[in-house]
Amino acid sequence: PWETPFRSLSPGIKKILFSGETYQGKNTWKGFNRIVANLYHKTGSHDFRSELGKLLSPSACPQCSGGRLNPEMLAVKIRQKNIADLHHLTVARAYDFFKKLKSDLPARFAELSREILEEILFRLDYMMRIGLDYIELDRRASDLSGGEAQRIRLSTQIGNKLKDVIYVLDEPTIGLHERDTSRLLDVLSDFRDRGNTVIMVEHDGNAIKKADYIIDLGPGAGEQGGNISYAGKFISPDQAQKKSLITRAGFWPYISRKSSRNIYRERLPGSAGSLLLPGVNIHNIENIDFEIPLGRLVGISGVSGSGKSSLIMDYLAPAAEKYLEQKKSAKLVCLENGKPSKTPPFLALGLIDQSPVTASRRSTVVSYMECFDMIRRIFAASRSGREAGFSPGRFSFNSSAGQCPLCRGLGFREIQMHFISDLNLECESCHGKKYSREVLQIYYRGKNIFDCLELTVNEALSFFNGHERIIKKLFFLQQTGLGYVRLGMHTGNLSGGELQRLKIAYELSQGSRGVRSLYLMDEPTTGLHFSDVECLIGALDALVKKGDSVIVIEHNPEFLSNCDYLIDLGPEGGAGGGKIVVCGTPDEVKKSGKGFTAEFLN
Repeated sequence: PWETPFRSLSPGIKKILFSGETYQGKNTWKGFNRIVANLYHKTGSHDFRSELGKLLSPSACPQCSGGRLNPEMLAVKIRQKNIADLHHLTVARAYDFFKKLKSDLPARFAELSREILEEILFRLDYMMRIGLDYIELDRRASDLSGGEAQRIRLSTQIGNKLKDVIYVLDEPTIGLHERDTSRLLDVLSDFRDRGNTVIMVEHDGNAIKKADYIIDLGPGAGEQGGNISYAGKFISPDQAQKKSLITRAGFWPYISRKSSRNIYRERLPGSAGSLLLPGVNIHNIENIDFEIPLGRLVGISGVSGSGKSSLIMDYLAPAAEKYLEQKKSAKLVCLENGKPSKTPPFLALGLIDQSPVTASRRSTVVSYMECFDMIRRIFAASRSGREAGFSPGRFSFNSSAGQCPLCRGLGFREIQMHFISDLNLECESCHGKKYSREVLQIYYRGKNIFDCLELTVNEALSFFNGHERIIKKLFFLQQTGLGYVRLGMHTGNLSGGELQRLKIAYELSQGSRGVRSLYLMDEPTTGLHFSDVECLIGALDALVKKGDSVIVIEHNPEFLSNCDYLIDLGPEGGAGGGKIVVCGTPDEVKKSGKGFTAEFLN
């Protein structure tokens, strides 16, 4: 009967429900497995496919046992290993396997296979030198950490053995631990020595110091930049004179100190509250208890692949969401003075991961921060706006009622070219202002809506004085070092570091609602200059001082030195990681000398 609970059904009935049933050679019931699989592959809706994907889980093919090839191919073996067996090896074990194979082959076979074995060993050696020795050869790209994916992309280029080539790298040290950065820089130096030119866009201090030639642009960002502050070799602080040109470089105040990192905040003492994650078992972390202080700035450190993202983004984030939903399946316990807390220590959760910011030509800074609606309401409520009878929607360049009819609110006309990139020409009707003439005749405090979008964040903070909700949103943009950005600037025109800070500013603004929040961040300093890191630390310090908890996955030693508490995972990546190497204040971690993070701290 239909009222029978699923758990009370017999194994045979359950099998029929999922696998289907046939009668006289015909399918009388397809089964849930086939129905869901067919819907998943046939649907054209991305959202529906995502929902169906939650019902599916990968399993090894019963025919090839995950080998992916037919029996004939899997029957071919070298030293009792077929190609699938080799794919299951780590980079280090694969290197040992082919090195031993090369030395043991008879002379005739050695000559035939010499070139291909040398090529295999060359590429595996490069992967080992940049710290990827623990990665399995068949590891899915989606399962790689940011640092691992970056180094694999680099190894494909570096392993080409090309000469007289100019390579342009955009921040290759992103997502790398300082130890891995040193390895990467050594490999790039070898690459240069083979006759190549390597041009890097970088913020990393060690990369700047090791460069043969430095071009520093500035002095500020946005319209305040674009000039050469310094061009030449790096000069050590001991050799640099007070009037040396290098002292004008934007990086100089931050890497010229001889002994210590820059400390931008006063570290807070121990916390009475904490999060207990009992028996964490995910990826390379096996049944380990973690206790993380609350109401503090906590850094999660460790080499790439050590388990940081697994712990925070894959385990803690879902557990915190379930805790807020008061689900019994939440795998965390909130402690107060060592005992379970009776009241929730946080009421909101903020996540800042590595997902990209929407960068469309209609998305702007002010719309991303969700304060454009407020600005449009101000114009609609102005004297001239009321007289014209305009609604807030009329002041949107995405609305047909308010946008320029010729360019449809883009500010330019797109001319399609057949053999070259399309050409964008300024709209001859609105002259790049996006709005219709009627809308541009509505003024508030002497400016129309286009004039307001041309304001920088710093200027807008003064212009909108008295509008507290707008001020609160813009304040976080200023706090994260984006005071120079114009409100109407398209997000597609922002740099990687600016997009990262925009995302951080938005998430921080969401927490300014008067409730205690837990923030989980995955490498927020990605793409940031030293001065931007200082601004970010100041913004996070303000959150912690008002009672919020901030847990950050980071490699940046400057940032980690400013944390209240550190949990260092490792000691290596992959199977060699997933363990707590050391935890405590940055001073305690530094003093312990354990792990690869300690030596880079202040």
